[in-house]
Amino acid sequence: MCFGEIEHDLHYGERIPPETEEERRARIVAEMKAKEMIEARKEAEASGEKIDESEFKIPVVEARKPVTMLLYLISITDMKFCTQKSFEFDKVLYSMGVQKYDISEEQAFMTTLTKKERRKFYDDEEVYRRLEEPSKVYSKDPEI
Repeated sequence: MCFGEIEHDLHYGERIPPETEEERRARIVAEMKAKEMIEARKEAEASGEKIDESEFKIPVVEARKPVTMLLYLISITDMKFCTQKSFEFDKVLYSMGVQKYDISEEQAFMTTLTKKERRKFYDDEEVYRRLEEPSKVYSKDPEI
């Protein structure tokens, strides 16, 4: 259930698709023209002149419409569980020296989850349990 194997339900829903390159360029051009018009208006007001706003042709950028898409819906509880398992895995690798980067950012994230949920989401300190004696089981077969 972790590392890419989160259970999900397939549903259709309305989502706004990512902005294309052409839409991004058109939006940036419209923003630049609007800034130019505002600056020209300020300069005209400072000098006491009137400005002809028809000179500035600001292109109209249409609002993007939602599109029906196939969604992969997951349970937030499953997501939290997977986050916990991933953190546990990273913590073990870090303690073994296999993983070289510091896990303090992940620790801070897990602490944030704990505070947000107002309950203990993950134990910050490792819990060590002592094995019951005897910890070794010997065979009664003398040939071994």
